[in-house]
Amino acid sequence: MLGLIDYLVMATYLALLVVIGVRALKAQGSPDEYFLGGRSIKTASLTVLWFASWIGGASLVATVNRAYTLGISAVWYVTALGVGCILFGLLFAARVKRLAESHQFLTYPELIESAFDGRTRVIATITTILSFMAYAGGQLAAAAAVIAMLLDLTFEVALALTSLVVVSYTALGGFKGITQTDWIQALLIFFGLIFIGLPIAYSNGGTIDQFHERLPLSFFDIGGWGWAIIIPMALSIILSFFV
Repeated sequence: MLGLIDYLVMATYLALLVVIGVRALKAQGSPDEYFLGGRSIKTASLTVLWFASWIGGASLVATVNRAYTLGISAVWYVTALGVGCILFGLLFAARVKRLAESHQFLTYPELIESAFDGRTRVIATITTILSFMAYAGGQLAAAAAVIAMLLDLTFEVALALTSLVVVSYTALGGFKGITQTDWIQALLIFFGLIFIGLPIAYSNGGTIDQFHERLPLSFFDIGGWGWAIIIPMALSIILSFFV
């Protein structure tokens, strides 16, 4: 059962995200500032943004769940995300940035329209909205599941609370607000897993010897998920970065 300090920590964290969004709102002077951070976001911040966005709640919760039922082959999901990020960064990021700056694009569908026509912009807009609705829904559901468990709330109440906080700092802070909050979340994910998650796992029998002693051999099979599932899933995730 959580104590008062635990509840205060959670409340402070959620409130901090909203405060960051409000502070970022005051720095917005134009649509360019709001949607693209004035095109001045540094590489480190963009890297953190991608990390926190893709290796976020849905990825962590889904991967942990799969690892619990399948073993090491669950790593393919986040591996595909990492490969997709790296390939897009190496092959397309610089080119997309040059095109966006030269034409002063605000959105990806605008870039698509410049290469083709207005109809493709409509299609790109629709597919982008649908994909990000699914993505945002997964992230919110994952966060709500964790908050519901920690604060002893119903899933519906936790989902409403999570949605309110996320929509608030996103809508208020724009791209800069999202980047600043992602720094906090990325650091929490990274250091939380290393300095809290790993020690807790180790103290509860999470050693290599214990794994081999207690888990079935199938849990150590990198293809245990099934290659018929792994290959299409990995390809679809990697290619989604370029669509």
